[in-house]
Amino acid sequence: MKQIVVVSGKGGVGKTLISSNFSIYLHENGFNVIALDADLEAPNLHLVLGGRVVREYVERGAKRAFIDRDKCIDCLACIATCQFKAIELIEGKPMVIDYLCEGCGACSLVCPREAIVLKDVEPGKLRIMETDYGFPLISGNLALGMRHTGKLVYRAKEMAEGLAKKDGVIVIDSAPGIGCPTIAAISGADLGIVVLEPSLASLQGCERVIKVLEHFKVPYLVILNKYKEEIMKRILDLLHRRGIKVEGMIPYDEHVYRAYVMGKPVIVKYPESPASRALVKLFREVIESAL
Repeated sequence: MKQIVVVSGKGGVGKTLISSNFSIYLHENGFNVIALDADLEAPNLHLVLGGRVVREYVERGAKRAFIDRDKCIDCLACIATCQFKAIELIEGKPMVIDYLCEGCGACSLVCPREAIVLKDVEPGKLRIMETDYGFPLISGNLALGMRHTGKLVYRAKEMAEGLAKKDGVIVIDSAPGIGCPTIAAISGADLGIVVLEPSLASLQGCERVIKVLEHFKVPYLVILNKYKEEIMKRILDLLHRRGIKVEGMIPYDEHVYRAYVMGKPVIVKYPESPASRALVKLFREVIESAL
């Protein structure tokens, strides 16, 4: 079983473009593929791959602190202890700020009156879908105000691993950036595909996410998406000076956006478009080198 994670340092650069089309290409070429949308705050892989929900699970296990006002003596030890600043003094009383609480339990340990208890909360839902193209998709949604995306991503990966066969390939569409959900997606991966666009903000994010991949000793390749001929040399020179080697390039192509509007992967809707030809070339090289 192989795990390939598609990452980026910022949003909107084309992770879902790579993940959705790669999943379809693998499936069409005989691989046992499972797609996993690890961006649980803004999942959208299902919008491209389509399908129906087969099973849905309400995840549990997250904790949140609750203060018993009848026991609390307003000593404020909890406020001094909470490293997440999730307890504030409001009208002279310590109050838990729900969306900041990580459920670590430090506040309950220092409370002299045992006035703080941890209660189970539901961080979100995970679902198994059957895509329009005949392979499974693991997706989900984070509950409003929850911050437990890392734990949910780990759980989603466990579900994908449970469905995968020995020769299966899990394609993970990560959240952008280098936070907990991205780290959870990268951990244990066999290959990282770093997607960037020709912008300074994307380049800065690319450098950051590469450091995370190197920290976890995950081999990676870098893909430049949405490039234009008139700026390609300048961008490649800049990447070279930063020590970043580009392994593949996807041209700016309006067929990609037309396909998105119709909710279709570009290699399906416009297989002869410049972007589709570049994607297929990239996918063949990934299969030869990593699978």
